[in-house]
Amino acid sequence: MKNSFLLSVFIFFGAFGYCQSAEYETIAENQEVIWDMEWVGQDSILYTELKGKLKLLDISNKTVVDVHSFQDIAAENQSGLMGLGLAHDFKNSKLIYVAYCFYGDNFSILSRISSFSYNSSGPSIMNESILVDSLPSKNANLGGRLLVDSANIYYCLGDIQNENLAQLLDNPNGKILRYNLDGTIPSDNPDPASPIFTYGHRNPQGICKTANGNILISEHGPFSNDEINVLEKGRNFGWPLVGGYKEAANEAIYNQYIIKEPILAFTPTIAPAGVDYYGGNLYPSLTNSLLVSTLKDKAIHIFSLNQNQDSVIDSKRLDVAPLGRIRDILVSPDGRVFASTSNRDLYGEPNTNDDLIVEVFESLFTSVSTKLESNFKVALFSNSLIFNSDIHEKINFSIYDLTGKLVFNDFAMPEETISLKNLNAGLFILKATQNNSSLVQKIIHQ
Repeated sequence: MKNSFLLSVFIFFGAFGYCQSAEYETIAENQEVIWDMEWVGQDSILYTELKGKLKLLDISNKTVVDVHSFQDIAAENQSGLMGLGLAHDFKNSKLIYVAYCFYGDNFSILSRISSFSYNSSGPSIMNESILVDSLPSKNANLGGRLLVDSANIYYCLGDIQNENLAQLLDNPNGKILRYNLDGTIPSDNPDPASPIFTYGHRNPQGICKTANGNILISEHGPFSNDEINVLEKGRNFGWPLVGGYKEAANEAIYNQYIIKEPILAFTPTIAPAGVDYYGGNLYPSLTNSLLVSTLKDKAIHIFSLNQNQDSVIDSKRLDVAPLGRIRDILVSPDGRVFASTSNRDLYGEPNTNDDLIVEVFESLFTSVSTKLESNFKVALFSNSLIFNSDIHEKINFSIYDLTGKLVFNDFAMPEETISLKNLNAGLFILKATQNNSSLVQKIIHQ
């Protein structure tokens, strides 16, 4: 069980911490809902667009060409052409893997995973082999990410807005599915007759593997508790029974269902999307970190990992708000970092040149410092709170409910009593700043 106060300070500082304008270069513009990116060598990025186009970006001359237009794509809301993965031996085999949605009977939305042969001289793809077909899907909460390693395909499939499916082991939804590279079921899956690798997921939006083989995913909570999880074969990750950290209020459920706790949880939510592991040395400040793109938060989060790569020891938030919604993050083999936007989706507010692929430079990563301790504290009483600080300067504070809605904000001086009598009873998140210090914690108002 985590120390709730310390983790709240840590995680929320990551979500609201100090930041400055990003330093980046636009490599491609006027694209449409870039969803997934993969490095294909020779300074080139292959990527999917939600409405059905597979494209190739040449970074050196900033040119984009269409590789393939998928026909009859079910491109509605959050569904369409989504996950993209390369064969482990791509340099020789030239195989790529794609997840996309299509229409079944009565315009139901289904998804499939296919492999294609990639021809770089075209560029083009050919010889589709459908590996997994007709997975139940929908236009929301469908997941859609792929991870391909030397032996397996991992597919993130959301609960398709039916939360009860996530706990059913005879249903694929709300699961991370694991297949052999030919689409068959691995004999060492938890159930050798089922593709289910883990369960209890709501809407997994990102997946990557660390240097030591851990698989990390990002997933969206409902109104609270977005999560970063480390997968463990056969484990239950809780949805919809619980969300977020193991605490006194949910400990019995955690224990009863043997639920694995997330390594990070975010309330208010940040909508984490694509993730990638940074194992290089080009940017030393990023080495052994998980990079997380966010849609709602319009930022890139950097989570430094421990030696085992299964917990977080430090956090930075890189503000790229002028870019808008960040859908994916990609680390090149030589250690450069690229991000893509998703402003032309249903929830974005596109600028003239959206959507973009940008390269984010080292100066941004090294210019943001994270301070995990504050020099002031808060004392809570039945209908009031008081800030204590050794600096007699104004403290700005905000209070959010668990949906992320701002319910109260003001400023106070140290030792000043702040009345909470007009605040409804319940659990809230308090965020306060004074000079270069920040404090975030849960508060319970009776």
